[in-house]
Formats: sequence, structure tokens, C-alpha cells
Amino acid sequence: MTLQTYSDGKTVRWIEEASGGEEPENPAPFLKLTAKGAGNENDAPTTSPTSSKGSESTSTPSASDSTACGLGIAGLIVGGVLGVGRRRIRHRTRP
Repeated sequence: MTLQTYSDGKTVRWIEEASGGEEPENPAPFLKLTAKGAGNENDAPTTSPTSSKGSESTSTPSASDSTACGLGIAGLIVGGVLGVGRRRIRHRTRP
């Protein structure tokens, strides 16, 4: 049973079980577990190689990772410089 309370005080009860072929308005959470290797075709996501001419990706995850890392380091440096500069200015203006 799952209860969801909104900020306006309204509570929705997600407790209705599916019966027949139609999904209820507030269905109860449901999780079906199976043993590994039980032969279920939905055990793991499968990837099939798709090749379409002219649509190969030239970017690699490492390229975007290095860009994000570089921007993060630059932000830390700029933030540190501005923080130290503000602190020095405050100390000079105090009587």
C-alpha cells in the first residue's frame, strides 16, 4: 500500500489492484521477481547493433567527461579567487 500526500493536504491511495485487462486509476505498486537465468526474455536489456550510413557519432564519452571536468576545475578556481578577493577587501575596510 502506498499513500501520497500533496502540499494542499490531498492524499491519494495507490492501493487498487489490476483486475481484468484495464489498469485502475490509482494502481498499487507491483514488482515481479524471477530467478536469474529463468529463461525470461525480459531478463536483461538487449542491444542490437544498428548501423545507418552517415549517422555515426564522433563524440566519445571521454571527450565530454574531460570538458565537464575542465569546466568544473575552472569554476572552482574562479570561485576561490573571488572568495579570497572579497575576504581581503572586507578586512581592509574594517576599522
